Amino acid sequence: MVLSRRAGEAQIKRRGAVGLDASSGHLSDSGRANRRSLMRLGAMTAGLAVLPAIMGASACGRQVEKSPVTLKWYSWGPELPLPFTAGPGINNRLNWNQVAGQFASLAASAGGAVPTPATGNPPPVPTDRLLEQQISTFTSEREDVNVTIMTERFDRYNDKLMAFAASGQVPDVVVYDGPNALPLLKAGAFYPLQRLQGASGRAFLADYQPGYIDASAFRGRLFGLPYQARQLVLFVNKSAFSGLSLPPATWGSPDWTWAHFLEKASQLTQRGSGGGFRQFGTLVTGRPFWASLIRQNGASEFTREVSRSRYAEAGVHEALQWASDLMWRYGVAPNEQQNPNGQAYTFDGGQIAMWIWYQHTLPLLSTRNLGFDWDVYPLPSSRQSATYADWSFISIGASTANVDQAWDLARYLAGPDGDQRALRTGIASPIIRGSEPRFMTGAAATRNRAAAIQAAQQVIAVRPLHESWEQLTGLIDYYLRPVWTGQERASYATRDLARALDAVLGGIGQGGPAIGNAPAPE
Repeated sequence: MVLSRRAGEAQIKRRGAVGLDASSGHLSDSGRANRRSLMRLGAMTAGLAVLPAIMGASACGRQVEKSPVTLKWYSWGPELPLPFTAGPGINNRLNWNQVAGQFASLAASAGGAVPTPATGNPPPVPTDRLLEQQISTFTSEREDVNVTIMTERFDRYNDKLMAFAASGQVPDVVVYDGPNALPLLKAGAFYPLQRLQGASGRAFLADYQPGYIDASAFRGRLFGLPYQARQLVLFVNKSAFSGLSLPPATWGSPDWTWAHFLEKASQLTQRGSGGGFRQFGTLVTGRPFWASLIRQNGASEFTREVSRSRYAEAGVHEALQWASDLMWRYGVAPNEQQNPNGQAYTFDGGQIAMWIWYQHTLPLLSTRNLGFDWDVYPLPSSRQSATYADWSFISIGASTANVDQAWDLARYLAGPDGDQRALRTGIASPIIRGSEPRFMTGAAATRNRAAAIQAAQQVIAVRPLHESWEQLTGLIDYYLRPVWTGQERASYATRDLARALDAVLGGIGQGGPAIGNAPAPE
């Protein structure tokens, strides 16, 4: 599918010049040439000699037309596919009707039929029509650009992108999710965006909320624009709060600290028959959860340049210990044995009263008949308000021949006009200033928009774009495992973990490739 403002316009052919045969270019005057016509031709030839100079000054009063360039755009659709928004604490059943519904009634993989698990049909892909709509404003204003739409069903999307990168044929503009960024960055798949930052580019980047651009840099350079971001918020089963006061509606309230949260969680934890639990007050949802606690406690996992670990510091291990204590000391969150595979106690099942997860799950929850009233609220705080953020990226292919036009399309897609559908549903958070009025204006408009908007404005914990992040996370998982199983205090585990992390970071820093936000060696 190729889109352009010029598409469908009639082509106008220039007529032959006066006194010349239009097809052959020879003189024509009823088939004869005479002396007067030859003299006239000589004068015309002399005039043509100075024509380039005249056109250079005035272009003869007409604009010289250029053929429009064609950009290839690879995207999963106007918004992150619903299956990507699920997480621990929500039933992981997948209803293909819901997925197809996200792409509208026309979205299906074959013949317009909506696939279901029983049919054996593959998952649907977004229709060209939805993607056309996403860039309609851009293409209507740009006569110099055609856009070829490329897409893929969500379960094959990243594999296809990696195949593009391996073959050196990355499309001009691509969309991909943050967890998949490092292999593509290491492969040199994308064009460094700082080469394109004129005054308008710098102004565009300055509109992002603090932290998002800095955390998107790899080797000190920006290769992708943050896109369709999500932050942790607190999903609350309001029906379970019957008789209890709800959390404050806005962030930073002195009445919503870890102590207040623990008190609510204790009151909401209910035992059932046989000594089991009918409902837990909350759920520990992995790294995003406890990394946000570290930031709330005024600490961070690494130094800003990711050159040393800070896990041995008190602010870090205190936050980790508090997360573990929710399960093993206070008993307000299920442990691994009580909640195998994270499916015995879920928020949508009504067994978790306060669930900490990303706001981008709003549309998925809205598709399910939960049987209780719910809403979103701020996270509690310790020394400061903070959350965890993750996001996708829009990048320009390293081999594109049309860098300026690709940069224009990338900025459009990342901005409020290009991302309006995802902003409206709540899948994308308003991390660009000025996009707030478009946020949660669809089915989620009745929810607490203020809390979700303010989540995008908080201090954030992130996943560093680090050369050896896979190795570092392996160490983190290994050393913190006894903390999450209740077998070791966080202060002991983090002491050993910090030494292991620093050994890796030190080894990389000694003559190895640049890491984190450090500039690449010349």
